[in-house]
Amino acid sequence: MPDAGGTVAGNPFSAALLARFSESALAQAKNYLIIGGVFDGELTVTPDAQFLQANVRRSTARHYHVTIRATVGGEVNWLCTCPFAAQNCEHTAAVLRVWLQEPQRFTISHDDAPIYLPAAAPMAVTVTPPAAPVAAPASVPAGAALRVTPDLLLYVRRDKAAPALSKLVETLAELRSTNGEHSIYQITGQGLQAALQEGRTIAEILASLTDASDEALPEAARSRLQGWADAQDTFHLYDNLPVVEFADDFALQELLRAGGIRRYLLHIFSPRLVAIHPRHVNDLVAEMERRGLMPKVES
Repeated sequence: MPDAGGTVAGNPFSAALLARFSESALAQAKNYLIIGGVFDGELTVTPDAQFLQANVRRSTARHYHVTIRATVGGEVNWLCTCPFAAQNCEHTAAVLRVWLQEPQRFTISHDDAPIYLPAAAPMAVTVTPPAAPVAAPASVPAGAALRVTPDLLLYVRRDKAAPALSKLVETLAELRSTNGEHSIYQITGQGLQAALQEGRTIAEILASLTDASDEALPEAARSRLQGWADAQDTFHLYDNLPVVEFADDFALQELLRAGGIRRYLLHIFSPRLVAIHPRHVNDLVAEMERRGLMPKVES
């Protein structure tokens, strides 16, 4: 792709990559292009890869950062700070569209040092050998139970992790590999959503990770988790949502005053109708029976 001073050899970010996105993602990407929503574009060329980066404005108050990596071996993958579907990310599609149609909006630089991008959303263009297991870093503090990296990898020392911490990690992250006394996990947006739906707050999650690592969380990791948590409140879509219908206006109020059921509720529509999370149906039934109520469960 040409720039003002010459050319960059090869073009790994070709139009063929757009075939990996859905029609809806491509349509939204086109909208970002029309409104000028892609900005601060940069192409960085290193000895082993090229990196295409840009910010995508979702609203006046929020934007996401996209990094697309193409290795000399032909592997292409990307990472976006948004909490949405990684392999069908409209923000990544928008950056590709701008690069293909308006490459002059990207500055081009060369860097002799390799740049690391975690393979959070791999999209292989050619068949490549599987990556080697992630090695545990030697810099994990001796007294710490885990270490959090800027790209949201968790290096967990199994002999140091308390049961509550292990449960949080298993909810937040996917196991990638094991190495000696360490287990290596990748925190995902879906994992954070599951942890929040279990009743934890983002402040509690960040505090737990900080306490377990015996050091401040990397700012990149903290910001990304906070961004996911903020986006969590934007909208919710539930399938087969259970509801509880009360016979009068007082039973629900009495249960709420007594405590113990609010954590099961997703929404109170009226004094007689509430929605609960599917995973807490049995918990709520048991709590109501304990308080002398006999709910009728219909499927």
